[in-house]
Amino acid sequence: MLGPVRAWRGPDEVDLGPPQQRAILALLLVRSNRLVSVEDMIELLWEQDPPGSAVNAIHKYVGSIRRLLEPDLEARTSGRWLTRHGGTYRLAVDESTSDLIAFRRTVKDAQTARADGRPADSLDLLMEALALARGACGEGLDLRGRNRNHFTAVDQEYVAAVADAADAALVSAQAPRVLPMLRQLACDEPLNEPLQARLVLVLGAAGRQAQALSYYQLVRERLRDELGVDPGEEMRAAYGKVLRQEFSAFADDGRAGSVPKPGSPGASAESAGMPDESEPADTPSERAVWSIAAPRSLAPLVPPAQLPADLPVFVGREEELSFLSEALGPGGEPPGAGVCAIAGMPGIGKTTFAVHWAHLVAKHFADGQMFLDLRGFDASASPTTPADALRALLCSLGIATELLPDSLDALVAMHRSLLADKRVLIVLDNAHDVEQIRPLLPGSPGSLVVATSRNPLTGLAVAQGAQLLTLDLFPPATAKEVLRRRLGAARVAAEPEAVEQIIRLSGRLPLALALLSARAVAHPDFPLASIADDLRRTRGRRGHLDVFGAAGGAADARSVFSWSYRRLSPPARRMFRLLSLRPGPDVTAAAAAGLLDVQPEEASRLIAELTGTSLFAEDRPGRYFCHPLVSAYAGELSECADSEADRREAQARLLDHHLRSGPGAERPQPWNHTRSESPLRRRNGV
Repeated sequence: MLGPVRAWRGPDEVDLGPPQQRAILALLLVRSNRLVSVEDMIELLWEQDPPGSAVNAIHKYVGSIRRLLEPDLEARTSGRWLTRHGGTYRLAVDESTSDLIAFRRTVKDAQTARADGRPADSLDLLMEALALARGACGEGLDLRGRNRNHFTAVDQEYVAAVADAADAALVSAQAPRVLPMLRQLACDEPLNEPLQARLVLVLGAAGRQAQALSYYQLVRERLRDELGVDPGEEMRAAYGKVLRQEFSAFADDGRAGSVPKPGSPGASAESAGMPDESEPADTPSERAVWSIAAPRSLAPLVPPAQLPADLPVFVGREEELSFLSEALGPGGEPPGAGVCAIAGMPGIGKTTFAVHWAHLVAKHFADGQMFLDLRGFDASASPTTPADALRALLCSLGIATELLPDSLDALVAMHRSLLADKRVLIVLDNAHDVEQIRPLLPGSPGSLVVATSRNPLTGLAVAQGAQLLTLDLFPPATAKEVLRRRLGAARVAAEPEAVEQIIRLSGRLPLALALLSARAVAHPDFPLASIADDLRRTRGRRGHLDVFGAAGGAADARSVFSWSYRRLSPPARRMFRLLSLRPGPDVTAAAAAGLLDVQPEEASRLIAELTGTSLFAEDRPGRYFCHPLVSAYAGELSECADSEADRREAQARLLDHHLRSGPGAERPQPWNHTRSESPLRRRNGV
């Protein structure tokens, strides 16, 4: 009965006759050991429009069925199995003669085993019962009227048994045993939420969290499109369990427990997603079922490898590279959910450094390397939102766009679930602040995030224990090696004095050295002394930055500095511009308050904005400085945006502050271009 109606006598199959006779036999079998009236049989065949000979036809069919069951039975005698009781008939069968009775008996035994706390035995019995099924009950018959509901009820018994098997498999850590049949049934019952919820859980317990989360999104869209509703409580609970890797069964007897996480000491090979005899890996039939259930949701064919190209002429930063490598263990594995934050002023080379180091350690992250520009300081776009950043990362991990959840919390949970037990390197470039990065961090060991920002990102050290590294200017020897690699050793050696002047007047800023080198390469016949002369001639004048590249270029000094300037509030912009009037390289918050004619507390807040974009830095406690090229940019802005009267008044206020602060309190100190200090002197300062 668990499929097309068929019968055997010994090894030989019995011909059950025409379709209407087979339908009568099916009704007698599905209601075995109970009385079935002639009226029920008539309704099953003809519903509300029976012929006048309907009763005679039923008696004829019953007689033929009796002779099929007992070929040696004499005419007009009562048989052993099919008996008449007035206007009704009863077919006596047991589990030795009916697959339906055997199925129900075995399912009942499985329920007893579950109640006794033997989930593994319960699963074995349920798998035995489910193996009897060959299709829908009464498949192929033309069944009509209310009596066809008896056949539908048998199909629901099968569905319930599969659900029980899924629960037992979850509790006994044998999820892959039920996965093929559960997938197939879920395809046949697309709107059965309890069944779909179990498939989500079983996929997760079998080590296929990405497929589980993707399948949930597919079911959610199906429910919205076809029924106009959101997933119910059971479906949402399954989704949450997969996100937390808590694969509990939906049993109703209070005995459901949590399956050990894949890879944990208590997990079996099956719970870790290992193939077994009950589920051959990647069989064609399984792939066909899955392609129907969740199209375009499989993991990427190859791990993501998104790192930009390394800089061929990279030089220096040995101490900083060694510091970052200390974040990895002896085997190249982060000791936890590792985070490294690289900060520094505009043009210091944060992205170049991060990409170079990422290429050096990429071999330790076999599950992929991802790169994402968060546009925290970008002239052409607003900072990328955490939700958009997560969508980009999840797509890189193989999740189709249409399967991504809407809320930020759901995106965070899916991202962390996909990265669990994986080794992925994520480079988050040009971050705006800590809040933009925090939702993108993995939640489990094995992966490493390297973030670059003009913001010091000290909050990551407080909450996530991140390693902080602040890049400093190149030492003179490194700056000279940069020019040698970009221009050639012979050209650098031919003009040593000009080279020293270029290094000094560029302030050893990597961006400035790269821009000047590009200018020299574009004019190979021009002496380097001509570049040094231009730097010396325009120093302290408007247009000094023109030496480093044409205004408006994608990577000219003004554009790079402007990305930080545009992120400032209007009062902080005014402070930045007027600080170009200071007499020395650094300034205190009190002096800045006098310059702007604001309270010291307000000045401290505005200076914090400047340091948050790395236009200024706290060189010593309470003293703030900026690079000469940044100061030149501030001066250009001030000449354009501030009136001459405002500038004179600001200078007068600053002088008045120095006079009132006492002798030597704000004595200007000249910029020391040869100052050489450890580039890690502020690397972990919080």
